[in-house]
Amino acid sequence: MADLSNPVDSLLRGILSSPEEARDLIHENAPARYTKLLADTPPELMSENFVHENFRNSQSDLLFKAEFREGGDIFFYFLFVYGAELPPDLSLLLAEYHIQILKKFAKKSEDECKLPLVIPIVISTAKNQAAESEGLTKDSNPSESSPFRFAIGGRKIH
Repeated sequence: MADLSNPVDSLLRGILSSPEEARDLIHENAPARYTKLLADTPPELMSENFVHENFRNSQSDLLFKAEFREGGDIFFYFLFVYGAELPPDLSLLLAEYHIQILKKFAKKSEDECKLPLVIPIVISTAKNQAAESEGLTKDSNPSESSPFRFAIGGRKIH
């Protein structure tokens, strides 16, 4: 469950609990090769929080479960990093969070284990130089007045 004592978590969950806002967040930030295959059903905001307790003052996360038109689920994991710089081990932290999600939502049976498709997306207020040093590619937010920059696993979003 999310730590709603963190005001950023509370704000994000409040705003993005609306299915329309969640759908917009996903479509504006996730790769089109996935979003164009999504069903018309709204994404579901999951209650889980994967951010390490030590980082809850500088990170928040949201996990959405969506459906493909042809069947099957996909998860969009948003990690919000706020502060002047990204943590130097952000790639490792993101990998740890990703593994936690895989473990939580894997479909296990007697003879197989199906891992869910999880698309990680980092949204940060950090300076561009910090993202570059972490090996993440970022793009300017369409609204230049916003401090947020977007990155996803080494690929440009827009």
